[in-house]
Amino acid sequence: MGVSCPSSKRRICAWLIAAIIVPAASGRLFSWWWMRDIPFLLASDSVALQAKAIGVTNSAPVVEVVKELVDLVQIPQYNNGTRHSMTPSGWWPNDDWIGQCVHNVESIQRANNNTLRDCNTKSDWEGYRLGDCIKQCIPCRPSQWNNTFAALYSKLACHEKKKSHLPTVDSIFKRHENDEGFVKPDENALVMHLRLGDVIELSKAIPLEMLMSGANPKHMRNFKTAIKSIYEYLTDISGSGVVSRVYIVGGAHKGGCEKSWVYATCMRDAIERAGWEVSLQVNGGTPDQDFYFMSNANKIIVSTGGFSRLIGRLVSFHGGKVIGRTFR
Repeated sequence: MGVSCPSSKRRICAWLIAAIIVPAASGRLFSWWWMRDIPFLLASDSVALQAKAIGVTNSAPVVEVVKELVDLVQIPQYNNGTRHSMTPSGWWPNDDWIGQCVHNVESIQRANNNTLRDCNTKSDWEGYRLGDCIKQCIPCRPSQWNNTFAALYSKLACHEKKKSHLPTVDSIFKRHENDEGFVKPDENALVMHLRLGDVIELSKAIPLEMLMSGANPKHMRNFKTAIKSIYEYLTDISGSGVVSRVYIVGGAHKGGCEKSWVYATCMRDAIERAGWEVSLQVNGGTPDQDFYFMSNANKIIVSTGGFSRLIGRLVSFHGGKVIGRTFR
């Protein structure tokens, strides 16, 4: 009995059979160096993921699969996606496109000696925990972070044990609304908050899996499946009404950025190719400025974590709308 490859996965199936089954029987036909630039087979966990996805194992006799390889390996290496009426451009990514994007971003990172991977909070703000201060009144550190949102919140609310007190946060916003660097999104803009760093980096999932089907973060059980796929984000944006621009705002206070950059960059590229204007802002301003910007959006898509949930609550408090799934 031969190996059956679904038409949507034929290219993946071809490389998988070549990588796992055929070399075991005939090193003259295929060699491992041939796979170096294949986006789906960069690591052993990627192989396992794709094998599980299409149901191919190494149990079938080699003589029964070689014949299928003759046609399969001629399939083009790059697929531009599919047509879809939900997006402005009519374009919709498929798994092939996502795999190629992951490969491209990782290649650029290697070529630049991984200098693109820094998404952590700037050193001047290292240890600043604005979300925890507002949610728990610890650690606000008003003496260390003088004249910040955290210092003001500690002074105005924490002595009365007011945690997550939205009117107090709003009063702090009003104090800064005319200050340089504190801006609000356009009326028809949509803001996406991405929690990068530890949540992404410590997840057991690889970027390919996160982008294709979503994943669990290294976080509390309440945030299971909170790492959203490209398809979920595109569906949410498509159903949110008129969108003049999508702002992707992200950052991390710890945890590194190796997988985070791949995830954020491919997310941006997919949304842009689907026809929306996109801005990717990773630690573009101070934590206070980013918090102000996101919390004053008319439309927000939240990410995993209590800080993102707080932003969504503030958007609702200001009369805006939270798009898609939220996490409690």
